Amino acid sequence: MIDEPFDKQTDSSMIINVLGVGSCIREASYSTRPLNLILELIKTDVEQIHILELRKRKLPMLYTTATGNEIFEIGELIKKADAFVLTTPDYHGSMSGSLKNFLDYFWSEFIGKTFGYIVGSHEKGLTVMEAVLRVVYAT
Repeated sequence: MIDEPFDKQTDSSMIINVLGVGSCIREASYSTRPLNLILELIKTDVEQIHILELRKRKLPMLYTTATGNEIFEIGELIKKADAFVLTTPDYHGSMSGSLKNFLDYFWSEFIGKTFGYIVGSHEKGLTVMEAVLRVVYAT
């Protein structure tokens, strides 16, 4: 179930909604830990922070006939977000399948929004970063 939705304050022009997306399927994820730290650091009175851990959600593979609340609920979070922090482990030089599937589903919702990236890697993670950037820039 999705946590509480973004709160709306009286002056909505001052609110910045940030959605952090963790894409590792491991519970003790090396990429989700820094996501939590960064979101805690940027939290102020004018930001609304939400974390979406894809390992806890059942987002079906794109182009299946699956329907349900998962797609709708995640889509609502994305529509409300002004900025995203995407995290992924380094899977042999590319992003996680769950992050790629997430980006494929909601690419049209990302237009004009701000992105930050975290890569959990035993190396530099530059190849992974380029893969994520190519997908996001394509929108």
